[in-house]
Amino acid sequence: MCFFIQTTIFMFAIIQRKIKKWLEPKLILDITPLKEQIHLGTAYGGYTLPTKLLHENAVYYAVGAGEDISLDIEIANQYNPHIFIFDPTPRAKAHFDTLKENTHKGIKTPLYKNYTYPTNLKTFQKIHFEFLGLWNERTNMKFFVPANETHVSHSLLNMQSTEKYIEVQVDTLDNMMKERNHQTIDMLKMDIEGAENEVIIDCAEELKKVKNLFIEYHAYQNQIQKLGEIL
Repeated sequence: MCFFIQTTIFMFAIIQRKIKKWLEPKLILDITPLKEQIHLGTAYGGYTLPTKLLHENAVYYAVGAGEDISLDIEIANQYNPHIFIFDPTPRAKAHFDTLKENTHKGIKTPLYKNYTYPTNLKTFQKIHFEFLGLWNERTNMKFFVPANETHVSHSLLNMQSTEKYIEVQVDTLDNMMKERNHQTIDMLKMDIEGAENEVIIDCAEELKKVKNLFIEYHAYQNQIQKLGEIL
């Protein structure tokens, strides 16, 4: 009798799981592949985008630049939109300034062995570099140096557990938009080394004004993952 009861309970548990699986809602996505696409930028720093994503009156925010702004440069050449690059890293600013200065001097600037920035005098007409970071409040923060100091990507959250840092100014997406009189953003690219967790949650309302959002999500070992909250 004991064996019969245990077997019955076991079978009932299996049936329960199967019924639950049958009844649970199925996520069905009607995805249509884009027929018209264009790849802009290097293999490392570039993106594949819809060909009609931007236009000359569009506003593009590139948050986090580093030392590869090939995507931003090629977007400028392809669409001539209003481009605002935000990065509080001194090396990122120096990289941008060197490229702009070389362009005005007629000097080509190589980035990698197989890539040279395709700049001309018109490229920089509508590009603005802002020495500013994105966060969930307006303040000054510690910006931690990467473990490998030959790399350029610093982190507000010290994702690599280093001790060296610089002090930088940060602000919210809401303030950034208001101070530049932008009601909407046509494209927002965010590569902010782990700070996207806090920023995305904070600027949920402002993201309703963003037409196209591109996020590079950073996950580190032994760090709490918040991708589910962002989605």
